[in-house]
Amino acid sequence: MPTSILILTVLFVIAVVIFHVCAIRKQLVSTLISKCIASAFFIAIGAINLMANTTNPLALHLFLGLCFGFIGDAILAARKFKAQYKYHCIGAGMVSFGIGHIFYLIALMANLSNAWISIAIGAAIGAVMIFIAPRLNLSYGKLKPFIFFYASLLSTMGAATALRCYHAPTCLNIGLCAAGLLFMLSDALLSGIYFDKNQSKSTPAYIIGVHVTYYLAQYLIALSIAEF
Repeated sequence: MPTSILILTVLFVIAVVIFHVCAIRKQLVSTLISKCIASAFFIAIGAINLMANTTNPLALHLFLGLCFGFIGDAILAARKFKAQYKYHCIGAGMVSFGIGHIFYLIALMANLSNAWISIAIGAAIGAVMIFIAPRLNLSYGKLKPFIFFYASLLSTMGAATALRCYHAPTCLNIGLCAAGLLFMLSDALLSGIYFDKNQSKSTPAYIIGVHVTYYLAQYLIALSIAEF
């Protein structure tokens, strides 16, 4: 690992820890700033690796996915400043993350045989999420269409990375598969925080679980750009 990436990784970990402290203490301004700084580090790691990758233009799509993830992070962190705009921010954040995942999928599915399988799996999981939501005490309200689309998109990415790993179990594809599954786990936990009918899931354990899995996924994507 290049020294620059190693230094950025250490700073990234420190920023993520600081963000968690601020989030658990419910310090709104500090949470927003520290979250953006943490996200900026995975952007920086991705940018350095993108400059190192001169062979595959699809690596740019992975980097663009990181950038839209950064925008989504900022939007979601801002949702608590105005309670009346909470669901507007959640919807806008999902759109930004969704665009980011589309860029990821363009890169991941470019040369993937039987790519339709991952799309079918993604749509099935999205439908299941909508169906079982009441049994999990989740209420999506007007965001239900967004939830179906986003869950399908996210699950398609998870399935696509798993297929890549199945066809070619290289270190690169194993890392991408781990990232895809971590994204799915992160958003499964996040839906509990946002849409639980009793609003009882916004606990330190959930907050840490959501963001550790999310940031690790983005970090793995950023690292993969150099070898993609």
